[in-house]
Amino acid sequence: MDGTLVNSLQDLADSANAAVAEQGFPIHSMEKVRQFVGDGVRMLIKRSLPATVSDVVVDSCLSRFREIYEVNKLNHTGPYEGMLPLLDSLRAKGILTGVLSNKYDLAVKQISSRLFPGKLDLAVGESSIIPRKPNPAGLEFSLHTLGVSASEALYVGDSDVDMLTASNAGVESVGVLWGFRSKQVLLGAGACHIVNEPSEILQLV
Repeated sequence: MDGTLVNSLQDLADSANAAVAEQGFPIHSMEKVRQFVGDGVRMLIKRSLPATVSDVVVDSCLSRFREIYEVNKLNHTGPYEGMLPLLDSLRAKGILTGVLSNKYDLAVKQISSRLFPGKLDLAVGESSIIPRKPNPAGLEFSLHTLGVSASEALYVGDSDVDMLTASNAGVESVGVLWGFRSKQVLLGAGACHIVNEPSEILQLV
């Protein structure tokens, strides 16, 4: 979702900065927060705090982040340019589409239904039964739910975590360059393909 389907950086940064600032810790620039995202919201908060803080402080800031983000998660977040036409074209071809995110499951489902109504067949986030990527369990669950084999799927993402997830599940990977990580990072994590804009994904399909 984040960095691939939607540009959510502003809302993530605003919410994380608000949560840590309430505890008296320094806030971070958008570019700094860009490097913090991708491994779930707990890691986002942990990376936003000094390395010396206790898990109790991390958990407290995480709880506050969830409260703030729940209210503000769609203030600035929206689909990347070309993403809605891509989803429409995929669906017109009868291709099933879904999102698997390290964002917590409720937020994934809410954002998907708000920004992509009727355009996704599945929306899955981190939960008590779906571990964070690069653990392949979430992707394997998604494929099973959709009735798609690993060899029939493409996994599209913007981070090294996404490329590793695809590899761990035996799925062909597509790294996108409009997200939060560089081409070098994506290739270093084993990306099978690199695309510069959403329309190029149609050529791979």
